[in-house]
Amino acid sequence: MDLLKDSAEVQRLADSYLRDKILTSKSWTDASHVAYAAIHSCAGLVSWNYRHIVHEDKCMLFNVVNVSQGYPPLFIADPKEILNHGQER
Repeated sequence: MDLLKDSAEVQRLADSYLRDKILTSKSWTDASHVAYAAIHSCAGLVSWNYRHIVHEDKCMLFNVVNVSQGYPPLFIADPKEILNHGQER
């Protein structure tokens, strides 16, 4: 298993989320989680963190920043969305 290391690139992107007021400095760890996923071109980010990450408005704003800085949009979802994908409710 490869572990992702902290980098200046991750810090810059996470700081961009803070600068654009998507998150506050108290949520820097959450910002870095999103930044790691974006920088490493993950297909998506799955999280239970509804307050800071899996929040419709924030998901859109994260992607505005990502695309403006040359990263692909990131699919952000909660685990239930992934587990229930394709199933009728």
